Amino acid sequence: MNAFHEIVVPPDNFPAVILIHSPENTTICEMHWHECMELVASLDSRLYVTCGQNEVTLMENDVTIVNSSMIHRVTPVKGHAIVSLSLRLDPGLFKNYSKENHNWFDLSRNEEARRDIASCCRNLYELYAAKEENPGLLLEANALVFHIVYLMITYCCVSRMGSPQAHSEKYYGRYRELMSYMEEHYSQPLTLDEIADLLHLSKEHISREFRSYVGEGFREHLTKIRLINAQKDLLGSDLPLIDIAIKNGFPNLRAYNHSFQKYYDIPPAQYRRNYKRRNDKVEYADVLLVRQSEKKNPIGV
Repeated sequence: MNAFHEIVVPPDNFPAVILIHSPENTTICEMHWHECMELVASLDSRLYVTCGQNEVTLMENDVTIVNSSMIHRVTPVKGHAIVSLSLRLDPGLFKNYSKENHNWFDLSRNEEARRDIASCCRNLYELYAAKEENPGLLLEANALVFHIVYLMITYCCVSRMGSPQAHSEKYYGRYRELMSYMEEHYSQPLTLDEIADLLHLSKEHISREFRSYVGEGFREHLTKIRLINAQKDLLGSDLPLIDIAIKNGFPNLRAYNHSFQKYYDIPPAQYRRNYKRRNDKVEYADVLLVRQSEKKNPIGV
């Protein structure tokens, strides 16, 4: 099954990425996967959540989970506009609290915990709607996310090896290792030869398989990783553009400007000015939403 890898970068001040799907803000994407675990909560709608070979129908006020690296997509049931929330959780949140090979989750193991998680997602949605009036609500949102993590670890954790998706996870294991390596070393001058040596495969094989599993070429994907990480510096600091470029792996300012313009349809200096003029105290998690709506080729919902 062909799918593309989506880059998910949680903000510095929040342990997850929240995506709101509404009739005014809906993007239907192709099958994709990412390292983050994703909770999909239907609010006032009905959804199809396709995960691997399985499809779940979510009724109103229900929730399901897409485990790390599972191929998936979310689509509305015919006749129902999407009103839902996706909460993407960094797997690193679970490392210190769950046993090895036990960070796989099944919400059906505990119906009460599942209802509680759905309620927390509803509360997050309401906080999101009110955040501009009270920026301090970010603290309450943090508490809700960690309560969700607590419920998942305490009541919904299963052995990864015994999960029905274990085969699929093994299938993508090599590319999870590759994605992790790229996201840790994106600021360095990575080459396809280096990646081939890491995986003990030929450069030609990696080039062909990378496009098949990730959905785009190695160089294009590396550039996206660098751009998304550079966005934190662009919007969250006063660093000169040349410093942002070098810090995030671009060889020079010209290369950064060219890549940014191609991806966002606007130069980085203008993008920064536009953001500062908004002056609406938007959190960085919202900036990720802005990024997805402004670029030419969306990489995920």
